Amino acid sequence: ILFTAEGSEDIASNAIAAGVDRYIVSDHPESTQKIRTAIQECTTTQRDHFNKGPNKPFIDELAGFNSADSETYIQCLGSIAETITEAFQYSEHAAVMIHSDYFEVTSSDYAESDWEISSQYTTTAGTDLTFKVGYLENPPVTTDPFFDAEKDLVSNLAMILKDSLECREVLQETMFIKSCLRELLDRSPAVIYIKLASGQFQLVNRRFRTILGVNEDAEGLSETELFGESETPEILNGDEDVLTEGRTIERVDTIVSEDAVRKYSTKKTPIYTSDSSKAVTAVLNISYPYASDTN
Repeated sequence: ILFTAEGSEDIASNAIAAGVDRYIVSDHPESTQKIRTAIQECTTTQRDHFNKGPNKPFIDELAGFNSADSETYIQCLGSIAETITEAFQYSEHAAVMIHSDYFEVTSSDYAESDWEISSQYTTTAGTDLTFKVGYLENPPVTTDPFFDAEKDLVSNLAMILKDSLECREVLQETMFIKSCLRELLDRSPAVIYIKLASGQFQLVNRRFRTILGVNEDAEGLSETELFGESETPEILNGDEDVLTEGRTIERVDTIVSEDAVRKYSTKKTPIYTSDSSKAVTAVLNISYPYASDTN
């Protein structure tokens, strides 16, 4: 603590008497260097504290927001832009810009600066990302106003944001593929479903819902929740055998609906876990419309 106000000599004397052993004497030839060294040590400690301290949740939250809609994700980045300035030596003059091909987020008072540091990365998909911190007013120094720890912080945050963007790009691609697969399944004339070992339907296609007369919310429900006390449709018989014995079942099923009696060529196959246990985790059912013994 540097005391400069009236009465500071008494305060300093009391502090020294109480055991403070890190202090400087005014007009001492090494005083300026001691002050600079002390401030730099404190700032470095503050940088380390930032990476583990109260601002870290903003970074951790990115993982939770990776699958969020764009507006929510950008709001999260805005919180980081407003908060990260506190981690710099001249925080009251610091401003932040986060820019990518998809968005640009800045702290509320951001403007181009003569004193700034930036870090750029490119995602695997080719998206450019820039994280920039600058001082809106010239800092009271004639040399580089940014400590190495501050430069490292900007670089590390840019890397974290790049990883976050890559996660979003992978998720968006996965969602597109999932949408295409869903469209393909729903256009199929076959009755297709996946039932977990726990009994819930993980996936059902449109034909399943139409033929068996269930609503759009079938996924995530069990047979009992879908059909209640009524007789279980024939096409669902045998699922337990596949789950418990891990064997494939092929047969012809008959489904009676309000408007017709239909036959289906059914094939039930086990789905295994990807780990070394190779346990059966679900059953996949595909039932095609049955035409004849020769087809």
